[in-house]
Amino acid sequence: MLSLGLDINDLNDITYVVGLPDLLYSDSTGNDHHMIMAGGGEGNFFMITKNKIAYYQDWKKRYQRPSAGSQLWNYFSIGKKLYYRIGQGNYIQISQSKTSHFAFAPAVEDPSKDHQQTKRQKFYWNGNSEQAFLFSGKNLYMLVQQGNGDLSAKLLVEDFDLHALGVDVIYLDNVSQKVFLGSRVNGLFVLSKTQFTPVVVKGEVGENVFYAQVPYSASSVITPTGIIIGKGPVPSQTNHKFVSQIAKINPFEKRIMLKSRNGTIWTKRYQTLLRIDQKSLRPDQVWTFENEITALCEGTDNDIWIGVINKGLYRGQTAADKIRPRLIKGHALTEITCLEPGGESEVLAGTSKGLYRVNTLTETSSLIEGTRGIHIKSIHPSDNGRVWITGLETGLMLLTADGKLTRFPLDRKRYLASSHCVVEDGLGYLWVTTNKGLFQVKKNDLLVYAQKYSGKSNITSYGTTRRYTGGLYYHYHAKDEGFNTNEFNGECQPCGVKLASGFISLPSLNGLIWFQPTEIRRHLPDERIILSAVEANGIPVSYSGETIDFPQNVEDVRLYFATAYLGHKDNLNVSYAVVKRSETVAPSDWIPLETDELTVNLTGHYSGEYSLFVRKNNGFGLDNYEIKHIGLNFSERWYENIWIILAISVAIIALVILATFAYNRHRLRSMRQKNTELEEVIAVRTDKLSRSLEDLEASRKDMDQQIYLLSRIVASISHDIQSPLRYVSFASKRIPDLAESGQIDEISKVGLMVSNMSDRMGSMLEQLVSFARAQLYGKKMTFETVNIYQLIQEKYELFRETVHTNASAFYNEIPENKHVDASYQLLSIIIHNLLDNATKYTLRGEIRVYLNNSQPDTKEIIIANTATNLPEEILELLTLEDNDAAIEKFSNSSQLKGLGLLIVKEVATLANIAVWVSQTDYIRFHLRLPRPGTLVKSQTETE
Repeated sequence: MLSLGLDINDLNDITYVVGLPDLLYSDSTGNDHHMIMAGGGEGNFFMITKNKIAYYQDWKKRYQRPSAGSQLWNYFSIGKKLYYRIGQGNYIQISQSKTSHFAFAPAVEDPSKDHQQTKRQKFYWNGNSEQAFLFSGKNLYMLVQQGNGDLSAKLLVEDFDLHALGVDVIYLDNVSQKVFLGSRVNGLFVLSKTQFTPVVVKGEVGENVFYAQVPYSASSVITPTGIIIGKGPVPSQTNHKFVSQIAKINPFEKRIMLKSRNGTIWTKRYQTLLRIDQKSLRPDQVWTFENEITALCEGTDNDIWIGVINKGLYRGQTAADKIRPRLIKGHALTEITCLEPGGESEVLAGTSKGLYRVNTLTETSSLIEGTRGIHIKSIHPSDNGRVWITGLETGLMLLTADGKLTRFPLDRKRYLASSHCVVEDGLGYLWVTTNKGLFQVKKNDLLVYAQKYSGKSNITSYGTTRRYTGGLYYHYHAKDEGFNTNEFNGECQPCGVKLASGFISLPSLNGLIWFQPTEIRRHLPDERIILSAVEANGIPVSYSGETIDFPQNVEDVRLYFATAYLGHKDNLNVSYAVVKRSETVAPSDWIPLETDELTVNLTGHYSGEYSLFVRKNNGFGLDNYEIKHIGLNFSERWYENIWIILAISVAIIALVILATFAYNRHRLRSMRQKNTELEEVIAVRTDKLSRSLEDLEASRKDMDQQIYLLSRIVASISHDIQSPLRYVSFASKRIPDLAESGQIDEISKVGLMVSNMSDRMGSMLEQLVSFARAQLYGKKMTFETVNIYQLIQEKYELFRETVHTNASAFYNEIPENKHVDASYQLLSIIIHNLLDNATKYTLRGEIRVYLNNSQPDTKEIIIANTATNLPEEILELLTLEDNDAAIEKFSNSSQLKGLGLLIVKEVATLANIAVWVSQTDYIRFHLRLPRPGTLVKSQTETE
């Protein structure tokens, strides 16, 4: 620069001026050479001293001329033009051959002659943005360059005190119209130009909570509570008044209003329908329903349709003075939320469970396919038979004339899930109100989307919530553009209206939001995406171009992107996809960035070459994307090298072969050993099986004998009990006849016979019971100390009468204190049966029970009676050691008259008691009890 002929010895002699006021120097400091950049590129500048001005272009001096003034801090440039501030609203435009003077209007440059007020003026120049501003009073003006190079003042910010904030630098973004105010003390301020006007009334806070409204004039609306509000001749002016006739009868209900084609206004107060004369604005008719009114509309036939909660749809004829509402049958229409006229002879009824068509001719309704279960919030008939619909949690929908329903995806933050209503602006856009702000959507984009996805599922692979994927662009307007609140109101009719003046009026929680669609600026996010930084495992990674090489062992990669956009952050919809370099991106590969930070975070193991695609929705137009491609090269791990993989594969194959060979040898030895062991196991199990078969065969024989024995018992019951019972019955029936004829002797004979028969049957039953006891107690023997004398005495008492009847004598010669160890139940059965036989067959004889004292260490009980000796066959059976053979032979014996001796034989075996018979002058039954301990041993062996 010293070679440019600047008449300086050192670069430090130059003051580089890039803005006014200068942040480093004051007006009284600085060097004698001021350099001011000129537009058009690098190397273009003015070099100014108190005496001369030199202009350089592409680092070459183009001309030199005398200075316009000696105050170096009064020079500034806009583009290639140089200016000098003289003061008092006068400026000089400086060119190569001449200078020209111009001045601002006195109201701007010198608003008051008062010296204190003049101090409130301040000049700002931003050399980087080539913008100049003048702050005067509390208004900020921008100096706009005219065609001839002169400057004019344009009001930019009104009634905003820059002095109080200590503002040093000003910048205006021409796209977003945002004004950035920089202060070294207070930081950065951003001023946004409002595009929307909240129209409010003076009064209580609740009076500015608006719902339903209808046009009253070209620039005003009327509400259900009687407020007429609108814009005046001056844009910032709001006019409103209260209609007392309406406010008096309806001071609170705000949700439903209707203006019919003839100008009549309809509204409601809970369950009361009000008709208001359009001229006098007085209610002239009132109808009261059982429940609250929820919707109103005027059909194509001019009839009034009324929705009443829990009742249904009513129809009122308007031809007569009184409409006389009549209920339309249909249980599906009991929860109506909104009503709108549809096609010819049709009314659309929105309910909490779907959208219905009501035929006005037949007065029948049908559910529109695809709307079942949807809470319908608003219906907006459009052109060509189309209907725009909003639903709770489903957002915006389109119903075409052919009956096809399209659900549009929600925005990224799901604000559209709370969509209230739709208003068309006539410029090709839909305006949708929500609880979180206002959306502007291009109508043609929605129609193209609906045609593209007609008959297809438009629910994305990200789940049933239908996250916004970027195909459609929803432009979001928020509170910073002029709303008092982002929360608009819905569930009312009509929700939003367009007036004849072009204004659109939307109800909110704090005022009606008015705007002219033609004046709305849309700052779209259509700038490039740039990669600003890359980190790997938290360490910055250097890169150049569109390819990034990562070091080894990278597990966490973060790529930071940026785009030049000063609009609302919710209008940035960015998604990304990561695929192998050779693969193409599928629709399901795109992952939306859910946060406002444009950061792609890749975690996990990546190896090889990948392609990262980052796409941004540039604004209106379906699939209008800005896509940036970044190549990602990840180092391979040592085990991913092809030669190492081949070597490992060969080693693994060889190892598998050796292992297979060793395994087969081991397996063969093992199989041989297991074969030997198996043979041994088979032999053992075969032996066990043989023994089990033998046991089963013995059990089968025992079962056969038991069955045979039971058959004999049944035969015995039939013969010895059933037959005598029949005879007893027959004989008993004769007693009355014998008594009547006086045959007393015969009656005595019959009685004696019945007595004998009963004794016999009792004895037989006792034997059967004893046998059953033997079968029962033989399997559950318990041993105890038994007093033999008492047991004999108890049994004798049972047979005392029999002994006396037979004229016999009974002698219990057992000592009273004699005890033995035995099973009481089994021993009792044996003695009972032996005494039974002895008492029955001893006539005029003796029955003796005593102990055999010839062997002191052995306890032997002898039951003796005088009677005819027993047959040899029975004696042989009693002495057989094979119990089964004895039972079989005993069962076939013709000498057997009962079960007594069979029971004695069976029970004695179970009790381990030896039984035998000796006969002389007495028949003696010997019962030898085992020594102490023998019974337990025998029982254990038996078990």
